[in-house]
Amino acid sequence: MSSVSALKYHCPVTRREVQTSIQTDEVTLGTMHRMELSLWCPHCKDSHRVKASDAFVDFAARTWAMA
Repeated sequence: MSSVSALKYHCPVTRREVQTSIQTDEVTLGTMHRMELSLWCPHCKDSHRVKASDAFVDFAARTWAMA
């Protein structure tokens, strides 16, 4: 079973990492690879259409938050 953590993507304008409030795992994200998500970016203050295949799950952040 996969661990659940925050979905992240890179802002196409600033290239900065954005953490979303979406919690998922790698298996579920893999099944969503054809989907596009409309997500707000706090860095450039705009919304982006992000392909699920361009998003990732950050387990390092989860590990740090649990410590």
